[in-house]
Amino acid sequence: MSTASLTFEQALLRLEELVQRLEEGEIGLEDSLTAYREGMALHRLCQERLRKVEEELLTVLQEDGSAAAAPVRPSTGEADDALPF
Repeated sequence: MSTASLTFEQALLRLEELVQRLEEGEIGLEDSLTAYREGMALHRLCQERLRKVEEELLTVLQEDGSAAAAPVRPSTGEADDALPF
C-alpha cells in the first residue's frame, strides 16, 4: 500500500510502529534508514492532512458565522500548534 493511499489514522499508526522499531534499536543500519525515510514521508502526509482539515474546519465555521475570518496560521511543527479558536 502506498503512503498516499493511507488514511490519517493508518499513517499515524504506521509512524508509531516505525518509531518504536527505531527506538528499540534492534534493526540494522540499512533497515533503520529505510524506516526513517518512510517515517518522514508519513510525517509529511499527516501534517498535510491535518492542515487541510484545519482549513476546511475554519471555512465551515466562517460560513456558519462561528469564527472570525482569520487566516489559518502556518504550522510551526510544534506539538502545541492549535486551532485559533
